[in-house]
Amino acid sequence: MKQKKIRRKAAGPVITGAVAWVLSFLLALLTVLGVVACTVCNSRYLRNQVLESGFCEATLEQLNENYTSYGNAGGIPEEVMTSIVTEDQIQQDMFQAVERLYEGDRRLIAHPEVAEAAVEAIESNLEERGVQLTDAIRQAVQEMANGCQVDYDNYVQLIVTPYVAPYIARVTQMVWIGFAVLAAVSLITLALLMRLQPSGAARLRWCINAFSAAALFSVAVPLVFNALVRMDRLNLSPATLKMLVASYTHGAVEVFFYFALIYVVVVIALAIAWRAGLKKYRMVYRRAKEEREEA
Repeated sequence: MKQKKIRRKAAGPVITGAVAWVLSFLLALLTVLGVVACTVCNSRYLRNQVLESGFCEATLEQLNENYTSYGNAGGIPEEVMTSIVTEDQIQQDMFQAVERLYEGDRRLIAHPEVAEAAVEAIESNLEERGVQLTDAIRQAVQEMANGCQVDYDNYVQLIVTPYVAPYIARVTQMVWIGFAVLAAVSLITLALLMRLQPSGAARLRWCINAFSAAALFSVAVPLVFNALVRMDRLNLSPATLKMLVASYTHGAVEVFFYFALIYVVVVIALAIAWRAGLKKYRMVYRRAKEEREEA
């Protein structure tokens, strides 16, 4: 019986350590799903990246450069060609593309209004200069306007839409279900960890270890990713799309830091409780010792 009891005591820390490791692993998985839910499954995150990446400004600059070259070939002033589209227009059309992606619409959006605006701006300029709009000139203007629209359609879009849109709703549902299941399993594992240790100080110590491991994981992932993955080497065209993808990816990876902050706050709270309990235990032990010495 004594030998059996000794074995049981020796196996306690091993079992508790295994449960604590499982808890930290579950928290790591929970973090990954949480990051995916906050980024990939969130249309607002993509809209924010459209703004924060500088995509709209860079796209407008590139389009104006292209349009100016078209205008130079046809003798149209630069100020006319750069008036065809605006930054606000690009932003609104990108937001619309994001919404259609998350609605499951796999069709890419065409923008005939750009060609119409180009025709109107160019023909108005020609008329102001006294140029007679013959059929040949009108046809040339229309071809130039169509080229402007093609450029706009190529730049202001999400090329992943035809491939991702049909699955985005299903993936989002699976991620949130998985997050809820992992959260429930993590709570059960935490309760089991509490039951394995009768001492409050020991419980807190093992919980601190588990949450510290999860915090370390949440910090390590973005650091390792940024060190190993060079987004500036992506072979994507146009360059504005590369900017958006790089900003989107780095922003998503940085969300790990927010989860790390949550875990750090939990660890600090547990550490404070552990130190308070330890201090109280020492005071009780010292008082009992003094009483025994007086007796």
